[in-house]
Amino acid sequence: MYLTRQLEHKAIAAAKKPDASAAASANQAWQTRRPLYRDLWNQKRDAFRSETVTANQSSPRLLWRSVNLLLGRGRVPASDAITVDQFHRFFTDKLDAVCAATVGGPPLTSSAAPTVFFVFLLP
Repeated sequence: MYLTRQLEHKAIAAAKKPDASAAASANQAWQTRRPLYRDLWNQKRDAFRSETVTANQSSPRLLWRSVNLLLGRGRVPASDAITVDQFHRFFTDKLDAVCAATVGGPPLTSSAAPTVFFVFLLP
């Protein structure tokens, strides 16, 4: 992962410089490394899951506990301290307060974001 992140940072930094060939080269190095990292990540995840199930196969209770944890079950339930209606009312009131505070303000202005970074999102 460390090498992949380094290459990503180098590609982003190179894209900010005027040398297009250096940016393309850095981007290519990063894009080449990403699938290798993803494959390694998947192998490690699958090995961990397999080892966890194998280690607990002698006890059905532990096996089900492990499977539930691997599937993300058994998380702490949502708090009953606040209702959905209270949650909704909080954000509605917040939005109303922002609108009321900015009703007489100047119109919104925005500027175009740099498009250099979006080159890295293409395959």
